[in-house]
Amino acid sequence: MTVGSAMAQNANAPGQDRVCLITFNTPAEAEAGADDTVVSTKYLPRKAAEAQAAKSGGKAKAFDYSDSTQTVAGVTYVITNNDEERDFCEKAFDRFRLTSCSARAWITPASR
Repeated sequence: MTVGSAMAQNANAPGQDRVCLITFNTPAEAEAGADDTVVSTKYLPRKAAEAQAAKSGGKAKAFDYSDSTQTVAGVTYVITNNDEERDFCEKAFDRFRLTSCSARAWITPASR
């Protein structure tokens, strides 16, 4: 095993502690954390997410969903590893963005 592959498998390696950066329209919406006001999400290393949140004027917050159970729009997600946390972060809030077209113009990336 190479040093690089060993670090990639180590949960404590740099960049492995990841969180979900969630951006809202306003600081008040970010403070409330309501699922239906999510504008965008990114799954990032904690330091990068916290730095972006700090520069957002209060519109973004970093959420750590590791080893948790979350319910969004009536769907329950059991998150036990980084892959599940990434999938939750990147996809769970899509239904709000896609169904809120009357309130906002949403552009969904073609890769999703």
